[in-house]
Amino acid sequence: MKLYLIDTLSPFFMPLPENREYNWSKVPFSLLEDDEGLVPGYEVQICQSFSLYLRKVKQLGYNAITIDELCRMVSFDFYNESLKRKLKRYEAFYQKLFAMAETEGLKVYVTSDIMFFNRDIDNDIGNKRKHEKVQDLLQLAVEKLLENYSQVEGVIFRLGESDGLDVQGDFLSRLFIKTPKQCRTLIRNLIPLFEEREKNLIIRSWTIGAYSIGDLMWNKDTLDKVFKNIESDALIISHKFGESDFFKYLNLNPLFFDESHQKIVELQARREYEGFGEFPCFVGRDYEKIGRYLQSAHNMMGIMVWGQTGGWSHFNKLTYLRNSSLWVEINIYTIIKIFKNKMSSEKAIFDFSEEHFPGKKREVLLKISKISEGIVRDLWYIPEFSSKRLYFRRNRIPTILWIVWDNILISHMIRRVIRAFVLEKKEAVIDGYRALDKIGKLKKYGAQLGMDERQFEYMYDTYNIIAHGREYYLGHWNPEIQEKIQRLSREYREKYPWGFHISCEFSPVQPRKWVIKSLFRIAIRNRPQYTLQDKMILIRFSSLIYFFAKIGQRKKMPDFLEDRAMGIQTFLK
Repeated sequence: MKLYLIDTLSPFFMPLPENREYNWSKVPFSLLEDDEGLVPGYEVQICQSFSLYLRKVKQLGYNAITIDELCRMVSFDFYNESLKRKLKRYEAFYQKLFAMAETEGLKVYVTSDIMFFNRDIDNDIGNKRKHEKVQDLLQLAVEKLLENYSQVEGVIFRLGESDGLDVQGDFLSRLFIKTPKQCRTLIRNLIPLFEEREKNLIIRSWTIGAYSIGDLMWNKDTLDKVFKNIESDALIISHKFGESDFFKYLNLNPLFFDESHQKIVELQARREYEGFGEFPCFVGRDYEKIGRYLQSAHNMMGIMVWGQTGGWSHFNKLTYLRNSSLWVEINIYTIIKIFKNKMSSEKAIFDFSEEHFPGKKREVLLKISKISEGIVRDLWYIPEFSSKRLYFRRNRIPTILWIVWDNILISHMIRRVIRAFVLEKKEAVIDGYRALDKIGKLKKYGAQLGMDERQFEYMYDTYNIIAHGREYYLGHWNPEIQEKIQRLSREYREKYPWGFHISCEFSPVQPRKWVIKSLFRIAIRNRPQYTLQDKMILIRFSSLIYFFAKIGQRKKMPDFLEDRAMGIQTFLK
């Protein structure tokens, strides 16, 4: 491996208020701008933070950064005059940032969705030959980028997801690539631009199930339709480590063992589904195992680490900057030591402890990492459910359904789902409370390192809600557990107004138990291969099924499922 990428998102959030809900998928430019471009005071603050951040990641051993985003780095003649003036200021801003990266010896990789749009672009493209015109425009944007910014080493394209419904600004991306054929054509047209300049074209395989390209991240057949017989030293395919998003209990994505192309693996240090760095959530042993497996994969070029990027939440710890999370820093440190220095996760923990807790026993931090990892696996997740390999249409079902970003969900609907897949219900409830009790050990060991014990109290109270939620899901229903969860939730909100959102919906769903089980048998499969029902019914008509289900159960669905990200309905296209 020779490419060790990490994102640079946190400096861009430095000017923004804390404890507000943010989309952490990319830079929120609309919150940083006035009519002329970046607010001058914000620009100064971002540049100062960017410089500090670069020095830190360079010191750790990373040799490349990702930075958002292509649409703000280039301009076109057909843009309105106001936008062209704004982008001229952005050009000077990015030149400063890229010069900083060059000074630190860090390579620059620019991110972009396929494809970004605004009113000017829509008017210029028109309705005829739209797909061809968009591809031409994207190619021209790449040419302009590589000509205007000599420090840019490559472009990282996301094709399977676009801007969320909450995103605003001069540019909004939309899902544009819908078929493997369209994707293949675009890649073949882009490659020469990178080859002649000896730059890298990185295509992320991440997709969310929309359209026929939607299973690119795990389906070998779709991958072959896009990339087979495309040979280029400029092309790199980027896979997340599993067949779904950044969850635990996922096997290594088998597409890494396709021998035809150069690849990098995406790894997340700030765990968007496991607390955003609010609590200890060590990934070292999981990633050490992935590193060992990848030693037998051909053409592995490197890693892409997400140190701040990902998810929606009001948790505002900024990595290496404001209120930086120790637990995220441990993960970022451990990842680079594993993949670049061939170090074990245990040795990485020891070295981190000696740097950050001098004079303390290094075994203490190791104990914290092991105990907390076990608590996450045994309580945050439900092992019997989370270890099942389940698929719905073009998606690998997440290994956790009861926690989404900064939301803890306790509902009768999820209860029906979980109970259908967990047989050892009583044992799972007992194991959950047993794991909860282990947080006391974390508090004890944390005190030996001088850590603030309040973070472990906060952790206990959050996990206590989850443990009682598990009892509701898997135990015998009685009004007492419902009342206790409601009481605990009220007390939690009073004590931690900035803590997790807790969404409770105990009213029964309409379908009877046998109806739900029948639907599961039809819709859910335990292998990646599509069934006849998938091909004939689910892939074609799921959006209609969702429409009618939503009418009957609308009040029981948390609002964020429809107004965050791209909306749950996008998964069914």
